[in-house]
Amino acid sequence: MSAPPVLIDLLNRTSIGTLALITSLSIVDFICALDMGRWKSPSGSKPDEESSLLMGKVLDEDIEMGGKPEDIRLSVVIPCYLPNEVDIIENTIDQLMYRMDYDADYQVVVVYNYSQAEELKTEVQQLEYRLKSREKIVQVGSSERELVVKRCSTSSSKAENVNYGVGLSSGNVVGILDADHLPMSNSLSEVARLWTPETCALQGSSFVRNQDRNMLTRIVSIEEGLVYNVHHCGGSFWRGFGVFGGSNGFWRKSALSQLLFDKDMLTEDIDVSLRALLLGGIIRHEPSVLSSELVPETVHDLWRQRLRWAQGWFQCSYKHFGELMRSRKTSLQQKLGVTVMFLMREVWYYLMPTSIVITAATALRRYLEVDAKSTVHINEGTVSNVIFLMFIITFSVELLYSYATIPRQQRLSYPWILLGIVCFIPFVFFLVLAGITGQFREMYGCQRWDITSRPSDTASGNRTYSSETRATNSQSCTIAVDKQEQ
Repeated sequence: MSAPPVLIDLLNRTSIGTLALITSLSIVDFICALDMGRWKSPSGSKPDEESSLLMGKVLDEDIEMGGKPEDIRLSVVIPCYLPNEVDIIENTIDQLMYRMDYDADYQVVVVYNYSQAEELKTEVQQLEYRLKSREKIVQVGSSERELVVKRCSTSSSKAENVNYGVGLSSGNVVGILDADHLPMSNSLSEVARLWTPETCALQGSSFVRNQDRNMLTRIVSIEEGLVYNVHHCGGSFWRGFGVFGGSNGFWRKSALSQLLFDKDMLTEDIDVSLRALLLGGIIRHEPSVLSSELVPETVHDLWRQRLRWAQGWFQCSYKHFGELMRSRKTSLQQKLGVTVMFLMREVWYYLMPTSIVITAATALRRYLEVDAKSTVHINEGTVSNVIFLMFIITFSVELLYSYATIPRQQRLSYPWILLGIVCFIPFVFFLVLAGITGQFREMYGCQRWDITSRPSDTASGNRTYSSETRATNSQSCTIAVDKQEQ
């Protein structure tokens, strides 16, 4: 028995409308991403005494903090879980200690944890010995760089590691960098240049450096480019706020010390971003603060990661949406941005795949075949043709734009890009399945999640990234061995 013609037509029109809305929002994100050079902090309600701490208006040491390196004291916290990140953490430390083009002094804080079951593993013991044996202060040019390595024995999460590291930091601006992230050599200088007295946090951009491992990493590389360089970048412009992505973000320490990360949230980065917004804090997205990252190389590991992300976003939506709508500290622009961000993300899983399939099918046929009694008819699929064509053109233009922002040595060849685009549609359905599963896990109270395995950096040649070629040999002027018990 065939479906009623009116129902078929309603489904078709809904799909076309949904794809048109998604395409329109993508165009808005893209236009705003192009305009990021003139980004200004959105106007909102004036901060009161509670929110002024986040906005940097109270503490004397923060009042004059501007865009000069001498005004900013940087600390970079690297949370690390062993043995998951045994193979990559030292490369990240080397990048920060020896290869950064930054003339001011700064501090690197490595906080690691492991379970008692892992303590006896030889690889963990060897890494601990190497980390503790490292030079604690090195001199690179005029820059003195301090390394602090601590084990947080009470930690069982990244959130607890970061909170512990923030307490150890000596800077007034604290960067958070995952163990797999390698910052570009000019990124710290960019943070100092772009920092303003009104900044609560600054979120950088990222690209995939193990994209040449297999077809999956190539597809994820395409997705990451679109997310960071178009949707996060442009979305932060028109929404009036950005979000912290979990790594390559720099916070005002006075704000982060007040907020802290919640170990009970699956996506503690999104949670702290929304709590900052509730207190009047603004997170800016700055694509020139760039780092490279490693993405999962197997479907199993990618499923674990995306399932946690999807459940964590749903958890944050349920927890904070009502608060943000009622808050007097969020402007009308930000309320609209929160509504669109949460609604589109959670409903997208259900509407996007059907919209693509139905609209594409309608666009490829000259007529919508319905029962002869149907009073509604789409003549030659004109609307579907236009909408689907706009969707394809928008996706292609955004892809080319994000491609241009990636360092030349990491760009995919054109045949791989074309193959990645073809495989991107099945990948969308993979994300949809992970998203819906995550929603149901949260509704049923399932909070268990598995750690995503970190791929090794060896196949990528232990690549390091510099804005210019320079010698990395340095002499240690002082060795201050910290004998505090780990």
